[in-house]
Parts: sequence; C-alpha cells; structure tokens
Amino acid sequence: MALDLSQLGEWQHCQRNWDLSREVSEEHIDNLLAIATQMPIKQNNDYFDLAVVTDRSVIERMVHLTPRGAYDPDNERESRMLARLYPDPSTYPKGIETFEQLLETWQWNPQVLAPVLMVFVRKPLNIDDIDDRSGYATLWGQNSQTFQSQIEQDMFTAIGLAAGAMIAYARDKGMATAMCTCHNHQAIGKLLGYDEGYRSQLIFCVGYPNPNLPYKQHHVIDKLDLGHLDRPNIKVKRI
Repeated sequence: MALDLSQLGEWQHCQRNWDLSREVSEEHIDNLLAIATQMPIKQNNDYFDLAVVTDRSVIERMVHLTPRGAYDPDNERESRMLARLYPDPSTYPKGIETFEQLLETWQWNPQVLAPVLMVFVRKPLNIDDIDDRSGYATLWGQNSQTFQSQIEQDMFTAIGLAAGAMIAYARDKGMATAMCTCHNHQAIGKLLGYDEGYRSQLIFCVGYPNPNLPYKQHHVIDKLDLGHLDRPNIKVKRI
C-alpha cells in the first residue's frame, strides 16, 4: 500500500468517542490481525495471544474495568476538577444524577467503547521453548531478575512494534485509533475467557471517529476536555 504520511501528527491522538453506526469491515479486521501477528518479535518468542472483541455487551463490561483514576484512589484532584465543571446537579450531563455517578463515569476510559478492540494478552511462558530459541534461561537462570527484565523488554517491544504498524494501517484507511493500558489486567483476561495466569496488557481500540465530537471530548461528561499532550521534539542526529 502507498502510505499517506500527510496526517502523521493526527496518529498521536487518542480517539475518545466513536461513530458506532459505521462498522469496521472484516477485511480491515483481518488485515489488522495479520499485522499484529506477523510483526517482528525477538527470536520469534511466544509472549502473547490476541483477542478481537466486537460484542457490544462485552465491550461495555470491559470499559468498567478501565479505571482512569487507578493511581489516585482518593480522587481528590478529580473531585475538585469535576466540582468546578459541574457545581450542582442541575448542571450534570443527561443521565447523571449524583456526584458519585459523575465521578464514576469519569473513571472509565471511553476509548475502550470503540467498535473493535484488539487485546494483547500476556500468556504464561514456555520456558523451555524460549530457552531453546534465545538461551535466556541458560544464560541468567529463569528465576533471575535479568531473565525477567529481558522477557518484559522483549514482550513490550513486540507489542509496541505491532501496535505502531496497526496504527499506521488504520489511520491510512481513514479510521481512528486509541490504546488503553490503565485497566484491570487480570479481570479483563478472565472476562475474555482466558485461564488463570493470562493477563491483558494492551487494549488496541479502532473504529471511525464520531463526526459530531472532537476526538478529545468525553462523550458523556461534555465539559471535560481530555486534552492532548504535545510530544517533545526528538533530537535526530545524522552520522
């Protein structure tokens, strides 16, 4: 394919709201799967499985397992922000009746309501196979910190390569993308029907953007601008 790089800056945007009236074609899903499963992995080690979710009932359960405020359990900063935007119940968005409900709705990562989710699921390691391909366990011992760090690095590098290529394909085809790592990894693995020991690592979200809302506006909490942090300039040296 001839990749159009004219909108490269847009690829950085996390799409927060979706046009659910437009389906992602099976051809696009198949192509994204091919990309995700054929990108390079160091030594071609086997680190993850992939789940494709289009069932709306499952997606709507998944979003409840994506706590945006997981790292601020007291929610003080978020409570002050929401109280500023919505000072009393008469100002609440449609369907929101209490401040607690408003705060709970803010917690969810709305990008996970995309029409298609592709979930990278970490699988239990086959140590013998990994060692046969790479020699990691023989070199450092399978219980060593060096072994675990190398496995983590290789797995996330592989997921990153796959996700980056998937973004390029989807954006070139006029679709929007987003990702979510703030979620209950074990609970989502269980929801998707995986055995104990499998953990979701990255939720890749893809679909068509809602034409009536900016990509960064929350679809329910309409006064909430989820923003976009401009990435710093990367220094490039040619040698």
